[in-house]
Amino acid sequence: MIEAISKFYSHIFLYLESVMDWIMKKRRTRLIASFNENLMDRFENDIKRISSSADTIRNLAQQSSRAEVRYHRKETESAYLTEFTTSDKIALNSRHLEDFFSRDRVRLHANDSSPMPLEPEVISRITDWSRGQDVPMLRIDGPVVDCEEERNPLTILAAQLIGLTARSHLHVISYFCELSRSVKAAEREMRATVALVYSLVRQLIELLPPEFEASADFSEGRFRQLDGTLDSCGKAMRVFRDLLDVVPAATVYCVIDGLQLMDDRRIEQPLRAFLQELRGGNGKLKVLFTTSGRSACLSKELEVDETLVIDTFRKGVATHAPSI
Repeated sequence: MIEAISKFYSHIFLYLESVMDWIMKKRRTRLIASFNENLMDRFENDIKRISSSADTIRNLAQQSSRAEVRYHRKETESAYLTEFTTSDKIALNSRHLEDFFSRDRVRLHANDSSPMPLEPEVISRITDWSRGQDVPMLRIDGPVVDCEEERNPLTILAAQLIGLTARSHLHVISYFCELSRSVKAAEREMRATVALVYSLVRQLIELLPPEFEASADFSEGRFRQLDGTLDSCGKAMRVFRDLLDVVPAATVYCVIDGLQLMDDRRIEQPLRAFLQELRGGNGKLKVLFTTSGRSACLSKELEVDETLVIDTFRKGVATHAPSI
């Protein structure tokens, strides 16, 4: 456009220069010449060039105007697609998810001053995981222990780490898996998987700001699709991913204890899909698993350098929780 305008003014100046030259001729010369030529014919080419440049500018202006209209239309449509929502509204839309898990399994009370029979290497690996970027997932795999949950060293470690993270004002979500005795034996692993996934979704909602822009669908209708079935876990993880996108934090810590309890062929594929979603958590998630025994899903999904195996808990070794 600038080039076209410059060319337009150049033609005008050349035209004016020609007119001035003609005017500056002696009156007698102009009078004699007037019998042989028409004034319009004399400057016809100059006028055509000016008209052509004006047409070019007009066409460019119309094209620019149409482009601007398209741009504003697109911006307006985008504004309609992106709307403000609130964390309270999303919490209300998803309130029925609380029926599928126990809040008592989100956090376990732990004595933070209680030492654990863990080698310093374990604490060092967890510290490196929490502060580094190279390994977003870490599994601490210990032996099967015949004791109550509250006495399991790795469960205690997970509980202490969660408490420490929360007190450090860092974002953390967590769950301590269990197989409910009140559920039919054939459904226990499935129910435990649903409880784990739904609990993480609800905890992410608690990390949202009071009000924010959201282009994703957080309507009650979408949450109603999470109906407690195993098939709904995939939908729940897609909701989880959308929620994670709008959590205002560079890092969200996720601690899961006892995943080995869901080691069942019938739910292996949904569990592996769940783990894959956690790994792809937009670079925000740092996930720690503590297991007491074999977990086929974790063994298949995690790399060798993402697993630390503890063969035995040594008596006389007293190690405190890591720092974050």
